Amino acid sequence: MKGNSKHVFEPTHVFANLSPRIFSPENENKNENQHRRVEVSGTAEFTIPPDLCILTVVIENKKEKAEEAKASVARRSEYITQTLISHGVQNHDIEVTENLSRIGGRGFFHMEAQVDATFHNDLQKCLRLSNLFVEKLDRSVKVLSPVLKHDTQRLEATRKQTCLTALANARQKAVEVCRLMGQTLGRPVFITENVVREWRGCGSPEQSDPPGGVEGPLPTVEDVISGPINVQRRMKEQSVTVRVDVTATFDIRCKLEKEKK
Repeated sequence: MKGNSKHVFEPTHVFANLSPRIFSPENENKNENQHRRVEVSGTAEFTIPPDLCILTVVIENKKEKAEEAKASVARRSEYITQTLISHGVQNHDIEVTENLSRIGGRGFFHMEAQVDATFHNDLQKCLRLSNLFVEKLDRSVKVLSPVLKHDTQRLEATRKQTCLTALANARQKAVEVCRLMGQTLGRPVFITENVVREWRGCGSPEQSDPPGGVEGPLPTVEDVISGPINVQRRMKEQSVTVRVDVTATFDIRCKLEKEKK
């Protein structure tokens, strides 16, 4: 157990560490003022797929007159925006950026507009509209592959939930150990996070850890391999897994405390 210096147990190797006094009733009266405690480990792991999908459409045209170039791009930009709205995309989730430049001095005017639409938890709608724009619009319009991202608030909420769940699992272990030994669990006295890990994609964190056990940075959206759209592969590559391992120490209530209550 914990008091034996010849053996070192990792939290994952044992269900719980108990004070030797629990198994020695004759010593209980001699050490009535000493605390009896139980130490347990708890683990929680959550995986969340991307919940944001950004569709980008780029419209380009060049004309001898600036007004003609702007009007040509505006027609296509308006069609794209109205199509997005008619399919349930909110105005605040649509962003249009425009830029006018010259080509070859006083030669042609080059007009470019970029429409970015954000979809919340609706990747299939994003893909349907992407296919629609490819089919209906001409070569002056480029439909880029959708970009998958996580909402920062949801990701932070998942981190908190994982930590709290790991602690709840540890407490449940302590309750079961005390019940088995005929004891009553008391208040928590010490809690520590042993391991907090976060990684993208499939597999375990050990498979993706860099040498030396140092946690590497998460891949950015730009690191996603370009190519034909494969929804299942993209979703798995961008899914985030959060794992938390905690150790918690609880007091064990003595008989005197139970009688008072």
